[in-house]
Amino acid sequence: MFKTRDSFNIILSRLFLGTLFFISGLSGFVEIDALGLFSVENSQLAVVSITPHYYALKGIEILIGLTFIANFYVQTSLILATPILLSALGLHVWQGSNVMILTIIAMLPLINLFVFYKDTFALFFKPQAYTNHMAEETPRVLTYNEVREKTPGLEKKFEEIYKKVSNA
Repeated sequence: MFKTRDSFNIILSRLFLGTLFFISGLSGFVEIDALGLFSVENSQLAVVSITPHYYALKGIEILIGLTFIANFYVQTSLILATPILLSALGLHVWQGSNVMILTIIAMLPLINLFVFYKDTFALFFKPQAYTNHMAEETPRVLTYNEVREKTPGLEKKFEEIYKKVSNA
């Protein structure tokens, strides 16, 4: 369940977020909110809570909570949990509810997990060698003569590949 590379604060961050999302998702289906933290108290949430999208969101929250707790697909769960937490933060800041502190506190473990898994998400932000797919000119391709001049001996591999392709 726990990997040896996970430090104590990473495990605590996952368990906190997992518990928070699991209880928040479960409160949409079952009345378990003893502290009043996850209840639908204002008119905007009351209108949203009768739509089928609300139940889909609560189901996703349960799934995110279980994946954080079980340590499965944590990076994917981070991607799913971020817009949910950011929209909850926006809602609570907008309305000034008492749950705003819990939402701000929940952002800290989320940021902690993003920093821990930064190598996974860094691939999305690295520049690509050729990213303009709408350009009229094609990317430069090395020719056989250029390869032969720069690295002698590599032409034999090219000839083998050419023979395999031409025989096919």
